[in-house]
Amino acid sequence: MISKVLKVLFLVIFSVTMLNARDVVNTPTPLGSGRNGFATAMTLPFFDNFESTDAGWTSDGFWNLIANPETIKVADNIYTNLVKLADDGYLPASYSGSYCWWYGEKDTGTFIGSDYTTTQSNLSGGKSTQANSGSLVSPSIIIPTDSYVELSFASWYEIEGVDANSFDMMYVEVSTDGTNYTELGHLNPFDDYNTGSYIAYSNKGVGVPGEWKIYTFNLSDYAGQTVNIRFRFNTKDSLYNGFRGWLIDDVSVKSLTSSEVGYAPIIKSVYPTVVYTTDYNQLVSLFCDNINNETKVYVNGVEVTSKYQGDSLQFLFSGSSYTVGQDVEVYVKNSDGKVSNTVTIKIGDSNDAVAVPSITPIEVMDNEENTFTMSGSNLDNVEYVKIGGVAAKSVSLDSAGLVAVFDACTVEPGYKTVELVSSDSSVQKLFGAILFKESGQCVFDDEEEPKPTGECCYEGMNAAPQNPMNPIYYTKENVVADPTGEVVNIANCESVYLNPSISVDSSLIGQEAYDVFFITTPTGFQLMLPPKKVVLSEDPHKMANFEAPLDFSGAAGFQFYVYYGYRTLAKQLYYNAYTVNVQECSNQTNVDCTTLDEKGCMNNSPTCLWTPFTKTCGYNCTSIKSSSSCGEAFGGGICEWKKTPFGEVCSVVTSD
Repeated sequence: MISKVLKVLFLVIFSVTMLNARDVVNTPTPLGSGRNGFATAMTLPFFDNFESTDAGWTSDGFWNLIANPETIKVADNIYTNLVKLADDGYLPASYSGSYCWWYGEKDTGTFIGSDYTTTQSNLSGGKSTQANSGSLVSPSIIIPTDSYVELSFASWYEIEGVDANSFDMMYVEVSTDGTNYTELGHLNPFDDYNTGSYIAYSNKGVGVPGEWKIYTFNLSDYAGQTVNIRFRFNTKDSLYNGFRGWLIDDVSVKSLTSSEVGYAPIIKSVYPTVVYTTDYNQLVSLFCDNINNETKVYVNGVEVTSKYQGDSLQFLFSGSSYTVGQDVEVYVKNSDGKVSNTVTIKIGDSNDAVAVPSITPIEVMDNEENTFTMSGSNLDNVEYVKIGGVAAKSVSLDSAGLVAVFDACTVEPGYKTVELVSSDSSVQKLFGAILFKESGQCVFDDEEEPKPTGECCYEGMNAAPQNPMNPIYYTKENVVADPTGEVVNIANCESVYLNPSISVDSSLIGQEAYDVFFITTPTGFQLMLPPKKVVLSEDPHKMANFEAPLDFSGAAGFQFYVYYGYRTLAKQLYYNAYTVNVQECSNQTNVDCTTLDEKGCMNNSPTCLWTPFTKTCGYNCTSIKSSSSCGEAFGGGICEWKKTPFGEVCSVVTSD
C-alpha cells in the first residue's frame, strides 16, 4: 500500500526546487527618468486612481501604467511549462476604472524578463537571466500638522512560493527629501512557505490566485513634512520569477476625523482554530477590520511578534506551551490603545489530526462529474471537502478511503487546492493537488462565491506548511536527534525497501514506545504513517511496519526529507533524518562534475548532482542500476555499491 501511496504523492505534491542556492541582490535599481517629472507638492486629501495620464508619478524597472490588465496573459511557454497556476493566467482587472500600475512585462505577463531562457527545465518556476528591481514613486505630498494621516492603496500580487517572505520583496517606503527612504513595511508574508518552485504565493495564499486588498499605513509621524511614497519591488535573485508580479491602484493619503480614528479593530475570524500540542511555530492568521501596520497581537495578554497583511495579521504559535483542551485567548490592539474582540485558539490532541497522504485522480475534466478518493488517518473526523473553494456534493467513507463527489462545471480550470475541514474546525490543505482541464463546455459565474456565515469562515484563509527541516509533529524541547545530514541518492529505475533501524539508549531497553516514520517535501506537505506501539527490546531497534517497497518511478528530479525513529510514552522523540534525491536513470557522459557551480551542475543533470547541504556538485552514482557496473562508472574509482537505510544503491565513494 505504501508504494502506491508514495507514488501518487510524488506525482502530486513533491516540488522540483533547490533551496538555499541563491545569488542575492539587495541593491535597488536607482531611479531614472520617469514617465513624468514631479508635479507641485499635493495637499490632502490626495487620491489617484491613475485614470489621468498626468499625475506626477515616476517609475523605473518593470513598472508600467497599463490599461485593462485583464487582457494580459502569462506567456504560453511559461504558463504551460514553467509554473502551475490555479487559473487561466490572465492578470486581474484594475481595482477601479481601467488603469493601474503593474510590475511586470506584457511580453511575458510576468516579471521574469523578456530575455529569459525559454528552454529551461520544466516546472522551474521561471529563471531570469538576472535579478531585477524597480520603483514607483508618488508626487510630493504635504502632510499637515496635528493630524492623524493614513496612506491606503489597493494591491494585488503573485510572487514565488519558495521563499515568499524574503525574495520578490514588495516594499512600501516614505521619504522626506526624495532621496533617502524609510520602510513603512513590506507586503510579503511572515513565514517561509517553502512551496514547490512552480507554485505561487499570492496575497490570498499558497497556490491560489491573488485578490485586490486594501493596505493601510500610518503617516502621522511625518506631520508637518512633505513626503514621497515609494513602492519598490526587488526579486533579489534570478530564481522563480515566472509569476504575475505586483499591481497598485487607488492610492490615497488623507487625514482622518476623530470618529474615523476612533474605530476599534475587529477580529472576524482566526485560522487555524485548532493548534496541536505537537505543533511548533504554527503560522496563525487573524482576519480583521480596522487594522493597519501598527496593530499589535496579544496572546493571553502578552504581545507577540506579528506581520500586517492588509486584511489580516500573522504570528507564530507553538501548541507545546499548552495542554490539550485549553482555550488560548487572542486579541489585537491599535496604536491608539483601542482593543478588539477576543477570539480563542483551542489546543487539540494530535492523535485526532486528519492526515491525507494521497488523493486520486490528480487530473480531471471540468465538464464531468468527478469522484476523488483520499487515503490517510482519522478520515472519519472530516466534515466536508472543498476543491478550488467549491464544496463537494457528497462526502462518504468506505474501505477505499474518503470519497468526495463534485458536480460537473462547478470547479473552474487550473491547478486546485484541496481542503479537508475536520470536526474540530482544523483544516488540512493539499496545494495545487488537482488539475481541472478546460473542456470549453462550461460557463462559470464570475461573481465571488458567497462567504459562509457564523463563527467559522474558511474563505481566503491560508494553510501554513511547517519548515521541512523541523521535527514535524514534535516540539523542539522533546526531541533527541542524531541526524547525520546525509544525502541519500536513489535512482528511479527500481524500487527500494525501507527497513531502517535506530540506536536505543540502554535506559530505555524494555520500555514501550511508538515507532514513527514521516516524509516532508519542500512544499511543507507531510506524509506520516500511523505510529505503532512496540517494545524497545534491543539496540539497535529495528522499526516495525515499514518493510514495503517504495516506488520512485514517478519521482525523478524530486527532493524530500525522511524522518524515522521512536517516541517514548513520556513523549520524548528519538529520530534520524536524511535528505533523499531521486534521479533519472540514464547513460552517463564524461564530465568533471566536481568543478561545476550550481548552474553548471544543474545543466549537466542527471550526470551531475547538486547537494544543497554542502553546496557542492558531484557525480550522480545512483543512476547506475547494477553492482557490477557501479565501480566502473565515470572511469572508475568514483562510485561504490553499498548499503544505506533505504537499501543497496550505487553511491559516491566515501573515505572512512
